[in-house]
Amino acid sequence: MPIPANALFRAAGLVVEGTVPWATRPAEKCPGVYAISLAADPGRNAPLLTTAPICHRTIAAWIKGVPTLRLDNCPSPTVSDVAEALSGLWLADESVLYIGKATSLRSRVGQFFEHELGKARPHKGGHWIKTLANINDLHVHFCSRPSVRDAEIAESALLKAFVAQVSTHSRRLLGTIPPIPFANRRFPGCAKRCRITGDVV
Repeated sequence: MPIPANALFRAAGLVVEGTVPWATRPAEKCPGVYAISLAADPGRNAPLLTTAPICHRTIAAWIKGVPTLRLDNCPSPTVSDVAEALSGLWLADESVLYIGKATSLRSRVGQFFEHELGKARPHKGGHWIKTLANINDLHVHFCSRPSVRDAEIAESALLKAFVAQVSTHSRRLLGTIPPIPFANRRFPGCAKRCRITGDVV
């Protein structure tokens, strides 16, 4: 069943220590993990979004700026086709859209805010978040860890906890694709199958 950030972190043996709105850096400079969510309250899920709020104008700029972008290994994909491919990975009953780790929460989350879709740096991991029309309504829930290694372990635990509770309906929609959050590309031991490739310069 859908899981809010507090419950997700608890399932991984962690506690949400803070929340910031999109574009606001956490004060913490220590290692840690974070979850980008539709919900401002880590104890609640956001209202259901049955379709992904993809911004077609952003997709158009992405295609234009990244000539290597392919859909089903074919060049020159249309905006509508790319949006449809991303929408096929949307988990309509989940609020958490991305799970990540950081050597410094303040620095890494800040890099995510500053990253431009299609660029190789500073934070291409999870950059599909940048395709969302409601990006400025998102929130980041985070938890500090004693070391970088602890952050890596915590990220893996969060991803596994997320997958363990995904609804039967969402699993059916994704088929054999690991049911990890929308913008995550890798699950411990495997990568998410996706029709989109070559999506960074």
